[in-house]
Amino acid sequence: MIYPPIAGLDVTTHADSGGNTVLAIQVPASEDAPHLIRGKNSHLFGAPWRNGPDTAWMVERQLEDAYRSRTDQRRQRDGDLDELLADATATYARDGEGWLFIVAKPTRSRPARLRMPMSTAHYVLEKTWQRSTSDSGVQTPAWMLAGVDIRSGLRRFRQVTPYDPSGPQPRGVAELHHDGSVAFAMTRGQNFGHHQSHPWSGPALATTDIDYACEAFFHLLALVREQLAMSCEYNLKLTVTPAHTAFRPRARDRGSFGPVPPQPHTPHFLTVGATIPLELGL
Repeated sequence: MIYPPIAGLDVTTHADSGGNTVLAIQVPASEDAPHLIRGKNSHLFGAPWRNGPDTAWMVERQLEDAYRSRTDQRRQRDGDLDELLADATATYARDGEGWLFIVAKPTRSRPARLRMPMSTAHYVLEKTWQRSTSDSGVQTPAWMLAGVDIRSGLRRFRQVTPYDPSGPQPRGVAELHHDGSVAFAMTRGQNFGHHQSHPWSGPALATTDIDYACEAFFHLLALVREQLAMSCEYNLKLTVTPAHTAFRPRARDRGSFGPVPPQPHTPHFLTVGATIPLELGL
């Protein structure tokens, strides 16, 4: 028995011409170390560590240091994810508009010396919008971003719907970072089809926006993991800004959204965080 479980094992088989097969299991560096192991005939747990060519068992002081290191690393990863989200919201959010942001950061980032080729960024983004729902009626992320120029930024590539100075318009944003991080954002710019005038005058999104945004984001993340050979898990955060943004339900007629439903108070939205396991189909 091993606790916490070890994820991300790379299992391969090798066979020779005589029909003999060898199973090879590569165990990656784990963010959850130390792992406690209980042997078959033992009621005690122990934490192994490599001592040159040998395997030894940690003593109390080593366990204390290992748990402190794990806590510090988790705190650092949480801080890096918060920084990624704060950078995206500060860059793209505008007053008076409801924005949806989703960011994901790998638990083991790529080394700083590695860069993502422009050709990879083009492939990932083009494939993402091909696989995602494209519907001008409900203004999905694929409709906003397919065919938009991809530009190189500071250790990232970005695709942003051009800003229209004439007034608020639907806009999408996709960022691919060289370290494997991904960021996505979208706004309707107060564009809700035929029912433009309604009592609610504050920032708003449509009830379908989170569905379509998550669909596109997970296609984006799956392709990044595939193309950059990322074998680790990802931490994710989703937020709506500003916090008093309301959601308008889809109306019966295509491409239109009704008014904000009557409610005793305006809901406040909190940032949602999650860890994405490897077995989620990414």
